[in-house]
Amino acid sequence: MKKYNAYKDSEVKWIGEIPEHWEITPLKFCFKVLSGATPKSTELSYWEDGNINWITPADFKTEDRFISDGVKKITKEGFMSCSTTLIPSGSIIFSKRAPIGSVVINSNEVCTNQGCLSCIPKDDISSLFFYYIMSVSQKYFDMLGTGTTFNEISANVFKNVHLPVPPLSEQQAIASYLDAKTEKMDQMIAKAEKKIEYLGELKQSLITRAVTRGLNPNAPLKDSGVKWIGDIPRDWEIPRLNFVTSKIGSGSTPKGGSEVYVDEGVVFLRSQNVYNDGLRLNDVVHIVPSIHEQMKGTKVQVDDILFNITGASIGRCCRFPKGIGEANVNQHVCIVRPKNILPTFLMYCLQSFVGQTQLRQLLKGGNREGLSGESFKNFYVLLPSPNEQQQIATYLDIKCSKIDHIVATQKKKIAYLQELKQSLITNVVTGKIKVS
Repeated sequence: MKKYNAYKDSEVKWIGEIPEHWEITPLKFCFKVLSGATPKSTELSYWEDGNINWITPADFKTEDRFISDGVKKITKEGFMSCSTTLIPSGSIIFSKRAPIGSVVINSNEVCTNQGCLSCIPKDDISSLFFYYIMSVSQKYFDMLGTGTTFNEISANVFKNVHLPVPPLSEQQAIASYLDAKTEKMDQMIAKAEKKIEYLGELKQSLITRAVTRGLNPNAPLKDSGVKWIGDIPRDWEIPRLNFVTSKIGSGSTPKGGSEVYVDEGVVFLRSQNVYNDGLRLNDVVHIVPSIHEQMKGTKVQVDDILFNITGASIGRCCRFPKGIGEANVNQHVCIVRPKNILPTFLMYCLQSFVGQTQLRQLLKGGNREGLSGESFKNFYVLLPSPNEQQQIATYLDIKCSKIDHIVATQKKKIAYLQELKQSLITNVVTGKIKVS
């Protein structure tokens, strides 16, 4: 990689040295920075038949450099009531909170809410160059944020952030170079993400086929009595979940909430720890044994199935294995204790189309906030003989383990490419690498 002939100290710690002929300049000298605003929510007429593009941080997509419109459009009257300004195309829209530092370039004229800062470039400024440098400066911007309810960077602090400014011709050359390089990386990332999506569908299909038809393709079939399940092997049963379990119940949050978490003690599992491929304990929290005893009704036992019943991860489930020791769960996780059914087979039933379809049906019916214990008890499950359950569970363990390994490899590839992309952008926009 080429270097510049001479460097100087930028006097900004995270930037380090920059090429000698570059400037280090406050953003207020590069852009006209404007804050957004929102009309009174009671004025519903401001949103009816609106035609002015309305942007909020929720409209940002981190994989896209450009944004043309948002979910909402506002009327001229609504826009005028905000006492704000229409932002010309080619400006940078910066998220000042939730999270700080997300950036896009608007390809159409827009207005924004108060969660955004709009940066209208001056004549010698390339918005695309500054898009790239801001995209790798998020940690720095976040450090400058303040607030109790949420972290936010003020317009005044933002305006005085110092960033490197090459001559315009170099800004444009750098932006073009990064466009070409990052596009290739983004294509590789998208390809890996698509492969992960396909593998997830394949895994779901394998599980569903095995737990509804078994491993013998010639087994005689019968009508399950449930239209969307269809035929099942003739000697299988199809009981409700309540009949093959001794416990179905969610956990609870200890008094004091997160204030009582400790670094060591009894493992306290939350929905973010429960995945279909097993428990993830990298960010697990703990409670002291005395609180664990107070919550004895939600103690976890080996071979319990843990099932997420609220939030974005609803439906994820796994078996609680040996070797972890004592554990408890919070109210977002349901304990399903198997009885007269192999735990691993039950786990696969709940992960399959059978379990997930029943979950979606209940959520469509209005229980959008989560799955109630009573509803869960009435889930249908499949019940082969104990010997066949074991054969199916062993078969799926092997098949799913292979798929999970490939998925893990693809995720590592994505993480590596994202890290490489960030490193390349950082080195180029701070002048560590010279672009011809």
